[in-house]
Amino acid sequence: MHLSPITSYHLQRLFRQHCDRLQPLINSHVLPNDYSAEANVEATLEAAWQALSQRQSEMNSVIQKLESLVSMHQALEKQGTMYSRDLASVERTIFNVLGFQIADISCNV
Repeated sequence: MHLSPITSYHLQRLFRQHCDRLQPLINSHVLPNDYSAEANVEATLEAAWQALSQRQSEMNSVIQKLESLVSMHQALEKQGTMYSRDLASVERTIFNVLGFQIADISCNV
C-alpha cells in the first residue's frame, strides 16, 4: 500500500509551509547532520518515510491514518479561518505521525 499522489503532494506542501518550524522526533541518526526541512522537502519526507517503513507491521495503518488526516486537512482548509484551531491540530497530528513536531517560531518563505 502506498500514499496517493494527492496525499503525497499535500504532505510536501505542508512541509514547505512549515519549513524551519519542524523538529524531528524520530531518531536523529535517520536525518543528515545538516538537516533542514526547508532545504530539501523531498529528502526530509523520504527520511521520515524510511524511518516509518522500518515498522512494516504498522505501515498500512500509518498510510490510512495519513490519507484520512490529509483529507480532513483539505476539508478544513476550504472552510477558511473558521476552523483554524482544528486545522492546526490536524497539522500537528500529521507531523507527529511522520515523526516531527511543530515549534513555535515563524517561517518566512
